[in-house]
Amino acid sequence: MPHPDNTVEMELWYSSSNTLALDFVKEFDKYMVDLQDYIDFIPRFVTWGCTGCSPSFKERECYSGGKYCAPNHGFMRGMNVKGVDILTEDLREHCLHNRLKNSGEEYKWWDYMKYIH
Repeated sequence: MPHPDNTVEMELWYSSSNTLALDFVKEFDKYMVDLQDYIDFIPRFVTWGCTGCSPSFKERECYSGGKYCAPNHGFMRGMNVKGVDILTEDLREHCLHNRLKNSGEEYKWWDYMKYIH
């Protein structure tokens, strides 16, 4: 389908706790060098709400009283990671991507993703 500026919008929905998605990001980075002028990349983060959960669960796993909770992170091998830590990293990645994309240095986000994960 023709697009006025010859670019494709690409969204990746993931969580910083999702190792398969992070593997994809690390592998896709090598293609972004050649495709950066043709892809408008937007990372999106998966959360879920649990307003009816216990106060202790919401404190450990959520922001905003259970409005934003980390996706199921029980599969992270041997790591005791709280949902708020996952959400904090997701927010960090979101803010970093926005800032770097707006300054024309989006490639640094990909470098960060490879380094941190």
